[in-house]
Amino acid sequence: MAKKSMTNIARKQNWVRRVIQIGFFTFVFLLTAAHVLPEWGVTLPFSAASIHALCPFGAVETVGRLITQGKFIPKTNQSNLWMFFAAAGSTVLFGSLFCGWICPLGSVQDWVGKVGKKIFKKRYNHFVPDRIDRVLGYLRYAVLILIIVDTTRMISLTFAKVDPYYALFHFWTGEALFSAIAVLLLVLAASLFVERPWCRWLCPFGAVLGLLQLIAPWKIRRNTDLCTSCGLCTKACPLNIDVADKVTVFDTRCNLCGECLAACPVPDTLDHSFPSKRKSGTQRLSLNNRFLTAGIVLVLFATPILFAKQAGLFITSNKIEIVQGKLIVDDIKASMTLEELARGFNSTLKTLLNYLELPSDMPGETKLKDIEDVIETATTGVIKRMMAEYTP
Repeated sequence: MAKKSMTNIARKQNWVRRVIQIGFFTFVFLLTAAHVLPEWGVTLPFSAASIHALCPFGAVETVGRLITQGKFIPKTNQSNLWMFFAAAGSTVLFGSLFCGWICPLGSVQDWVGKVGKKIFKKRYNHFVPDRIDRVLGYLRYAVLILIIVDTTRMISLTFAKVDPYYALFHFWTGEALFSAIAVLLLVLAASLFVERPWCRWLCPFGAVLGLLQLIAPWKIRRNTDLCTSCGLCTKACPLNIDVADKVTVFDTRCNLCGECLAACPVPDTLDHSFPSKRKSGTQRLSLNNRFLTAGIVLVLFATPILFAKQAGLFITSNKIEIVQGKLIVDDIKASMTLEELARGFNSTLKTLLNYLELPSDMPGETKLKDIEDVIETATTGVIKRMMAEYTP
């Protein structure tokens, strides 16, 4: 009986990745619903933190303030660090599996791209010249630097104003800004013409993981002794990487989707493997088996998170317990209510509203972040400055 090639296995099992993508998309949607619906009076059998606190990129956004002030940007916490460790750890070992297998925004672009393929057929993903495509890829690093600098300077998640990932899961909740929804719609529209436009040109987290995967020992490798230079692997690559011209793929855009592996017609020629001397027709430490890759994705991503939760380190909120008269200005958060603020400063709600020059009938359960919707000048920053001079 002829020995099955790992490449043929990759072709037959490529559906496994799609199942993982659907699973993670559904999981994040349920987390979003579990966080939002209770505020609407809908009771669910489980609860969840804000998607901000569960985003691995949140760790990158808050890094500037952590280094300079030892504090997290509001809406981020230790949970973001552990999510980052989960994504980065798997990337350092096996490459950008997070981008190709887990990220819901990347998955949605893949799904919209399938529609584009049916419409434009061979023309799809070839509207942008290769040279321009490569130059546009550097925008990811510019976006990354801009976000870190701006977030550190403003001490807020300024990226949320244009973040298509947040908009993807919050367009129905009313929490996503119109600007973010507009960016999401532009990304999805562009996906009809180009494969993963956000990932290849603008994603700041993809830029981080792309750099990390350069040191990963497991990479897409080509056996030049067996390769017939048919070019099918290059043609199949969603990000237009010239796989057929490389012995080892070091391109930071590669997200280990496995399309090149599935397209290769010659047994044992292309694989996702550990560097090793090998003879023609043999495979060593290969991850072409999609079930094996799926297992690695799930285990490596879940292990740091489960460890942190078990150790009590997966903290998703910096909400503090408000003791009567013991609140200090630095601890005032946008998520606090007027009643909590009054209690923290040993005041009555009526007295506080009068001091802040707010309507006397404003409900005590109003959050500070929502006051600006009624009075534009009453931002959380302004309230904090006023409370610094408050004496009950």
